[in-house]
Amino acid sequence: MKRILTSFLFAVLLLTGCSEPKPVTITGVIKNYDNTPSSLATFFSADGVFYDDSITINPDGTFAYEKMIEKTVTGFISARGKGTQYAILIPGEDYKFEIDMSEKPAIWTYEGRNKAEQDYYLYFKEAISTIGDKYVYPETFKECAEHWDAVGEELAAKMSMMKNRQAINYFKKRLPELVNYNKFNFVFYLRQRGLSFDSDEDYNAYFNSIDLTREDNVKNFLSRMITVKEALYSDTIPELDRHLAATRELSPSKEVADSLCAKYITNIILDGKILNDHEAEVLSEEVDNVIKDEETKSEYHRIIEKAKTLFSGSDAIDFEIIDRDGNSLKLSNFAGKAVYIDFWATWCLPCCMEIPHMEKIAAKYANDKRIVCMSVSFDKNLDDWNEKLSADKPQWPQYRTNDAGREISLAYGFRGIPRFMLFDKEGKIVSVYAPRPSEADALTSLIDSVIEK
Repeated sequence: MKRILTSFLFAVLLLTGCSEPKPVTITGVIKNYDNTPSSLATFFSADGVFYDDSITINPDGTFAYEKMIEKTVTGFISARGKGTQYAILIPGEDYKFEIDMSEKPAIWTYEGRNKAEQDYYLYFKEAISTIGDKYVYPETFKECAEHWDAVGEELAAKMSMMKNRQAINYFKKRLPELVNYNKFNFVFYLRQRGLSFDSDEDYNAYFNSIDLTREDNVKNFLSRMITVKEALYSDTIPELDRHLAATRELSPSKEVADSLCAKYITNIILDGKILNDHEAEVLSEEVDNVIKDEETKSEYHRIIEKAKTLFSGSDAIDFEIIDRDGNSLKLSNFAGKAVYIDFWATWCLPCCMEIPHMEKIAAKYANDKRIVCMSVSFDKNLDDWNEKLSADKPQWPQYRTNDAGREISLAYGFRGIPRFMLFDKEGKIVSVYAPRPSEADALTSLIDSVIEK
């Protein structure tokens, strides 16, 4: 019996891919290093596992980093605005990079025994991407499917350049998933043209052929299918209601529907993105229906009640900020003016991507006495913040917090940044989820509607 049990447990370990964490080391040197940035940012992920970290750069430009990981992951290493390198990390392997900062963006060079795997990942990422002008969706789904099938065949053939079995297995799993993702996303091209997803017979057949009794399809496609389906409901129905209705319509069982609805409302509630009384009421009902744990249920109801105090028209919750000279101010010090705030940090790549857009918004309203546009940093390391400001030389007010944003996050229900908020001249909340600077039309329209009152 003991032998049978041992064999069974060994089989389970094989099937679940369970493995002991192994160290990954990343070392390297920066040529022409001018002491900025002081660290590199890393972000890697696979199958819901995320590694988000920072690598300190020594004064001589060298860096060394070690991390225990359980499975092969892909992601990037960023020189914080000076260049980014996409990479694959395999448990138990060492990686060495040379970064030349005499060029903009910096030139990254990799040397090591897994160079073939790194080269394949860069080729894979380029070939499978639909971002930018490189790939334009064809007029019909038939052409779209033929294109991505061909890409998949080409990438499968090129796997022979790799030697590492873990990397090969990783890409064998990811390749069909991403090929199917890109086929599925043909629907968004149809939407751009103002067409329904079922206007193309071949796409409609493909959509309806996805077998939602298969666990992998539920995992990989159901959430996207719900996004497509909810768009077919009337625009007069609030988005939250449409999503919940589509989830229940498409899910293969009540258990799956309840699980997805619980996940969906959890994200909304923990983000605090509850914008009106109707949403608060619907979410409260869903909490009672799909959240099983009583302690969690109680906490979610508390958050919903808290969110009601942050609706448009509510009094702003005052908070303290500090300028570059160390002077403390409060939000209330700006009474009489509308205030648009960009909450960010140097380690946050999406935040930094908004900076050029924020510059344009700030310039547009620079001479308008009715509003002030400012950025408030959540950086813990003041050197990183000062280095970034010295390099970028922003021409709009820059502030930081003395607690890495903890007070503001608790007051306004932050779970992450970037975050953008707008207050009116009376100190009332306009939106704690204001449009990003990159959403310029929506943002300027909102700001203008506030300052022209």
